[in-house]
Amino acid sequence: MSSIANKNTHVVPFWGKESNLKVGLNQLGIRNVAEQMFATLLPGLNNVSARIRYYSFYCWLLSMFYKGKKDVDKKTFVTYIRKSELLSALIHAANNQISAGIPGIQYAQDNYPKENALYNLQLGIYNKDGSTSHTYWAMSGGVFRQYYSASLVELSLIASNEKDSAIYNVRKDNGFINGDCLANEFQKSVGCDGEIFLSIVNKGVVSQEELEKLVNSFKMKLFEDESTERNLLLEMLLQCDHPTSEDRTYFRKTTIKYILQYLYESQPESLTSQGFARYIYELYLNKTKTDDTCWGWYAYYLDDNWQYQLTIIFQEMLQLTDVTWKPIDEVVSQLTDRIMEDFSVSQDCSVK
Repeated sequence: MSSIANKNTHVVPFWGKESNLKVGLNQLGIRNVAEQMFATLLPGLNNVSARIRYYSFYCWLLSMFYKGKKDVDKKTFVTYIRKSELLSALIHAANNQISAGIPGIQYAQDNYPKENALYNLQLGIYNKDGSTSHTYWAMSGGVFRQYYSASLVELSLIASNEKDSAIYNVRKDNGFINGDCLANEFQKSVGCDGEIFLSIVNKGVVSQEELEKLVNSFKMKLFEDESTERNLLLEMLLQCDHPTSEDRTYFRKTTIKYILQYLYESQPESLTSQGFARYIYELYLNKTKTDDTCWGWYAYYLDDNWQYQLTIIFQEMLQLTDVTWKPIDEVVSQLTDRIMEDFSVSQDCSVK
């Protein structure tokens, strides 16, 4: 059995209709299980949650969008979000020390306004034909739609507008930390600078002087010492996974507890997903078999390793150089011998 790759097309093996080659880490579709478990154990969190101040920033933006408006439409909403995101990137471009990892920062640095010049935000959010390629962010819905909206919905911070699912507003439910709470706290943090920010978005042009004035208030990666906004975000993370649901689970809160426990007990040089998952795996095997959160991370680690091992086997099979077909039992035998050799075991050994 062999496989020959020709540009982006599988030529052989002839297992079925020729299809385009999909690059990525989930060739066998096995990782879907681990991804779903991650979403269950850490609802509302993902790889952009390290910049968690964007959660309160977007709640504030949505809250401010409706001020003085009797009716809204999708185009106005999306334009408002895109201008705000670009303005945020330009503010960070004014301070290179905190710019790394800010969405749209490369475009903002390349188009930063010169002294005594005004920059038109419209030029950075849409092309003349209304398209968004080669602007600060290619996806039309902006960073908000691509990375944050789903998480904010899952955390019960925002909800879709009844008239148009592409338009959002903050939630104001009682009894938990909602989007309105975060919006109000963000407003307190930025103070009068919030009015300057919104006035720039509304007029559509910004100067270098205005950007420099907003640097301290709109740092998306840092909080001031003893920040009440920071404390409220922490409280939000530690509340019920889905506050509006009747099913009360605390997987996210318990996971955070285990992360702190891992850091305290293991004293790793740095926090890595692999190190933490391995810690929970061992913890489940040796100590905690009644905790659903611990079991979930144990299963996540197990599935992730299984996915990795099968992908390696799959890769080895596709790289076989002998163009003749091989009996499957011969391939299995060769793989078994290789695995036993790697683990220094013989055929009379039992495996747990």
